[in-house]
Amino acid sequence: MTLHGATSLASLSISACLPFASLVRAETYSPAPSDDFFPASVQNVAGQWYLENRDPLTGESLGADLNLRAAWPLTRGQGVVVALAGTGIQLTHPEFAISGTNHFHHNFFNTNSVNYGPVSRNGTGAHATSCAGLIAAADGNTIGMTGVAPDAQVASWVIFDSKLKFPSPQAMAAMYQYASESVWIQLHAWGASGNALEGPTAIEADGIAAAATQGHSGLGTVMVRIAGNRRGDAGNANDDGWANDPRAICVAGVRPEGRAASYSNPGACILVAAPGGDYDTGGLFTTDLMGFDGANILGFLPPYEYLSDFRFNSLGLIGTSGGASLVSGVAALILSENPTLGARDVQQILIFSSHHFDLTDGGLSTNAAGLRVSHNVGFGIPDAGEAVRLAHLWTPRPPASAVNVAASDVVDIPDDGLRVEVEGTDIPANLRSIHCLPGTGLQPDTALNFARLADIGLATNHVTQNLSGLGALIERGTNDFSAKLSLAAEAGATFAVVYNYTSGPTDSCPGGDQLCPLGGTDFSPIPGVFITHSDGVALRNLFASNPTARARLATTKATVRFTVNDQLSCEQVTVRLQTDHSLRGDLRILLTSPGGTSSVLQTYNSDVSAGPTDWTYMTTHAFFEEAAGVWTLDVIDEGGGETGSIQGASLTVFGVPIVDEDHDGMDDTWETAHFGNLGAGPLQSTDGDSWSNLREFIQGTDPQVNDQPFVASVGPWDADHIRVSWPNDSHQQARLDFGASPVALTGSTNVTSLGSEGVWISPRTNQTQFFRVTSPGKP
Repeated sequence: MTLHGATSLASLSISACLPFASLVRAETYSPAPSDDFFPASVQNVAGQWYLENRDPLTGESLGADLNLRAAWPLTRGQGVVVALAGTGIQLTHPEFAISGTNHFHHNFFNTNSVNYGPVSRNGTGAHATSCAGLIAAADGNTIGMTGVAPDAQVASWVIFDSKLKFPSPQAMAAMYQYASESVWIQLHAWGASGNALEGPTAIEADGIAAAATQGHSGLGTVMVRIAGNRRGDAGNANDDGWANDPRAICVAGVRPEGRAASYSNPGACILVAAPGGDYDTGGLFTTDLMGFDGANILGFLPPYEYLSDFRFNSLGLIGTSGGASLVSGVAALILSENPTLGARDVQQILIFSSHHFDLTDGGLSTNAAGLRVSHNVGFGIPDAGEAVRLAHLWTPRPPASAVNVAASDVVDIPDDGLRVEVEGTDIPANLRSIHCLPGTGLQPDTALNFARLADIGLATNHVTQNLSGLGALIERGTNDFSAKLSLAAEAGATFAVVYNYTSGPTDSCPGGDQLCPLGGTDFSPIPGVFITHSDGVALRNLFASNPTARARLATTKATVRFTVNDQLSCEQVTVRLQTDHSLRGDLRILLTSPGGTSSVLQTYNSDVSAGPTDWTYMTTHAFFEEAAGVWTLDVIDEGGGETGSIQGASLTVFGVPIVDEDHDGMDDTWETAHFGNLGAGPLQSTDGDSWSNLREFIQGTDPQVNDQPFVASVGPWDADHIRVSWPNDSHQQARLDFGASPVALTGSTNVTSLGSEGVWISPRTNQTQFFRVTSPGKP
């Protein structure tokens, strides 16, 4: 079959086709690896969907992946070493026959030891080996799998013993600086383990600082860390002092469809996410200890007897360790393509090359710089092809500065600050402000509008009543809280009040007037709170008899404001907070930027210790906003009975100094040089590509030159299918026409892109085909 491609552009009002031209550019997309499990070749064995998540028969997208085949024509990670600090890699595994052949392995318990292998023979001991396979398993050895960066090197750094204890603080500090001229990327797939705030020791922090400033010839060591796997226990990545370091890339885990995994901690410090498997979908296919050791202790018949050396399905790797490993591999591709980039450049390339697959994520918002960001998955899931293309074009960022503003006034934190408030005539005093506990998802950080409450009973089935503009009053029981809130939202409710049943199944939250958080509502589309049975019955009766009654969810807060006068293109922001509150778990802490972007730094949680007595939180959510203006810190006590006050707080904004009198996030000198004035909007695209002017300013490209020509590429996807692709904005729809001649385009389809390019895959035919792509977003 002869393949021809057609490009098209669209003005603001009219679409116009450009001349047809041969665009058979197979080099833009790599052939699929020959390894057996890309995709899976054995029934009931889930293969490497996380690298290319498409139906093997039709090519249809099935959800989130890293789009690796778009990156491999440019680089496969050659020249880059990734160190895995953990339980030791089994370097004799055939997948590391090439990538493990370096001299940077080290055992930090004994500097004279040559034992860099697994510290135990069980699944825990296999952890680093499993992570290493995701990064750099061999490509094309026909067995098993391929890594994200198969030509990169992996170094085994042993920092755990068989009881999972660390070496001395001195050894840990030395670890961060070990071979830092040659080891450009470190993966730390471990972190804080309990409910309390936990972080590095002072000497370890010195080692991290040295790696960040001196590693990679002063460009900075790229440190990749996990967000953590404690979502079910109200864990948050910001509770981990290793993960919330601005110098680290904090990575969450997602499910195959792109939603944050059930275990993956949320957190404002998360930069990006990547597939990590889940308990109901299975883990990631990756390397295991050989034979009957490790996580997979099963035997297999020929010709797949080697499957004992891998883990998959329910035995696969599940956790943010998987996501962090995959992002480490993408970082290796970035630095392989452009070794002159620093650690901050890698972070920012990941931001611009990442996309969201779950647009129903309640933690998703758009910041003042026009970037989508979520407390669950950060800026999204990286597209490796886009990341490598950006690395090729990227101009290294100028050095960052830090601006610190402190507030020393003592501010009392109002106790029991989350309430159901009721107004109207003849409202009983005990119902005007009702004690409640929050859900684990959306919260009324700003008081909601007063509305009527509609009693929808147990909310176990589809709600036929129109609840638009109303609140929903729901009784606990039968189905879970998440299902109840979803049914209420489906009917149009703007919030929900769930009240306890009289009695029910024995669990951690008995019935009656016992309170508990609305667990499992992380992804619910509306905010909800939980009240006692007595209060719920009283509210039900009140709204049944009093037509003037209205209710809302509201909070009272302790507020500290910081005024930043310095003009910066914002990067990470940290808040150091000192309180004498007697129960840290009661507190919800938020930071709002001058641009209006809200970051949740701490949520209601299960930590029973006092505090935070002195803790530093971090957010990525204001990236590339203008830093100057008033930043607002709010502390809400969502429990009752435990009290305290803010004793001190300080804000540190990291970023690049700019002159920005028009407060659009772009340097005025740069704007004048390229546009002649300050009239160009930051979120506009002057040159017609999909990159905004603000993004062009950050990445160092010319806003007057189209860096992404709207050109269709046509090439093989597999032996039976062709692949047509074109540059496009994430979730932008384009029209594709096709046919046997340029004047007989008889077929048509609409294609919505999930990443940085539109893709259409179709069966091959024995006839010449022509294609025309029209995108309404292209001027």
